[in-house]
Amino acid sequence: MDAAARLGHVATGSVYIIVGVVAALACFDARLRPLGTQGALHRTLKGDLGAIAMLAIALGLTADAVWQMVRAAVDADRVGPGITGATNRVAWIVTGVTHFGLAIAAFKIVLGIRQSTAEAGIKRWTALIMSMPFGPWLVAALGIVVIGVGLVMLYRAWTGDVDRWLNLTELPPTIRAIVMGLGRFGLVARGVVLGLAGLFLVLAAFELRPEDAQGLGGTLRTIRYQQEGRLLLGVIALGFISNGVLELVRARYREIRIT
Repeated sequence: MDAAARLGHVATGSVYIIVGVVAALACFDARLRPLGTQGALHRTLKGDLGAIAMLAIALGLTADAVWQMVRAAVDADRVGPGITGATNRVAWIVTGVTHFGLAIAAFKIVLGIRQSTAEAGIKRWTALIMSMPFGPWLVAALGIVVIGVGLVMLYRAWTGDVDRWLNLTELPPTIRAIVMGLGRFGLVARGVVLGLAGLFLVLAAFELRPEDAQGLGGTLRTIRYQQEGRLLLGVIALGFISNGVLELVRARYREIRIT
């Protein structure tokens, strides 16, 4: 589990950096579009070496999915019972399922299997839920939850609650401060993007337009094409890269506890 957790941090960090780099390039080249995770991996990792890197990331994300499930099952981070503990464990399970889905998408890219984009999947699932009784309300509630998660990330960035299990005592104080700064910056970027994605879900529900729901790629593109959007997208891209660097630091310095 220790090896799986650390491999998962490396894979997750690599994905954040790739998405951030693609978004940063889109700030300077109008011909490029910011992409979600699946699209960014497909664009960046090409050729034989790209396929090897993609396979490594897919294996790392699979390992992380296993770790997240075990983490939730044994309460590895000692969050305890109650609402806070249950919320954290649910978040770990959702993260594991999400990373496993991305791993499958990466495996399909390596094997050359055609698949729909994550963006299309979000719109399809939103339309399916909205076709159910009280479906629009369910979508709106989901959007509010996503907005809430984004606000929690912003709060954690404000308070400096980056990762209580990150042990940086071996590093000089200046390096520790830089790492924590990167973590807080990454939380801000992720919180803003999640908040906007949740807002799009709420608007899609109230306007009965499931096609307005946006995933990561759609949210980044919406930011890009607003007034001063290139500047904001550049800041968010740097935030994603910062979060990726933090994940790589976690792979080395995070305390992994199973029992």
